[in-house]
Amino acid sequence: MRKFTHILFLNFFLIISSLFISITHASAHAELVSSTPAADEILTLAPDRVTLTFGEKLLVISGKATNTVEVTNSQGEVLSSDPASISGSEITTTLDSQRMVDGKYTVTYRVVSADGHPVKGSYLFSIAQAASSAPATTTESTSTNGSDQGFFERNAKPFGFILTILALLIGLIIYRNRKP
Repeated sequence: MRKFTHILFLNFFLIISSLFISITHASAHAELVSSTPAADEILTLAPDRVTLTFGEKLLVISGKATNTVEVTNSQGEVLSSDPASISGSEITTTLDSQRMVDGKYTVTYRVVSADGHPVKGSYLFSIAQAASSAPATTTESTSTNGSDQGFFERNAKPFGFILTILALLIGLIIYRNRKP
């Protein structure tokens, strides 16, 4: 009976640790990986489009606007066109660059990842005419988004790893202390 209890205890730890390890994949959502123009970037020329790249494919439902990107100026005027085009994990919207002057612009997005979870966020970029004729930069940057993970999601893999090691150590102790 004692051997059965030890095996049951070891299996319990292995099952719990495997759940911790696998939960990180299930809780992953599309995160903004890069954007052009980048967050907080200062451009010398108005861009003709905004492209956002996410960490996983975006869900496309024909006839429905499940994914949106909107660019507004400081007065709240919308300068982006609808609908945005989607290709895999990228969403792009064209801009009316003729109406874009020096100032701050807000990029607001709402996308739905392939697993069905919505993600929303926003960031700023600016246009400032420089005295020199330097070309607009196109660096990539990660921006703040609305899919902030909680403590459990951020730490599930380390906890799962620790529980697995603990289960293996307990199993080794039980194996070494067994009676012949």
